[in-house]
Amino acid sequence: VKCESKESTLSVSRSGTPDGYVLYDGAGAVIDTGNKSDVGIAVDASYVIIRGFTVKNVKEHGIRLLGGHHIVIENCDISKWGTEDEKGKGWGKNCQGGVFSNNKDLHAVVVQRCRIHHPSWDSNNWAEKHNNSRHPAGPQTIVFREKSEGNHVIRYNEFWSDEDHYYNDVMGNRNNRSYHGF
Repeated sequence: VKCESKESTLSVSRSGTPDGYVLYDGAGAVIDTGNKSDVGIAVDASYVIIRGFTVKNVKEHGIRLLGGHHIVIENCDISKWGTEDEKGKGWGKNCQGGVFSNNKDLHAVVVQRCRIHHPSWDSNNWAEKHNNSRHPAGPQTIVFREKSEGNHVIRYNEFWSDEDHYYNDVMGNRNNRSYHGF
């Protein structure tokens, strides 16, 4: 599926099979919603490859995995995602991700050769108080929020930012002290 640039969410809903993945080809395509859409790419499919997209200026998550399994995200550039925390002060909402899922049945996701950088908002550091806590809260590059089924591969990526756009954690999950954590 050859995709073109657009100013709204791209919905990926056509699944492939174990013998034939559906390739969503985003080479040269820019998904820039101008912060009007919550998500740049919404995936609810299995046996798919999301390749070559530039995703930026979305209110919550660059790519959101709503459902599915055997999902490959590769050669994508994701930046400028997330919203400001309701209390303001330049802090981002906690756990909004360049790639995000809160689907507990999620499994077999590959994120490779992507560049995920410069979220829209900042995270506090351990010395700064935010929402009555010194624990960092804010954006992350990859968030698998619930206890997903696992078997994920995250390799050959570049995750970076600057001192005005810190991460809560570079990658993370909801629980720090469990066997299901990142």
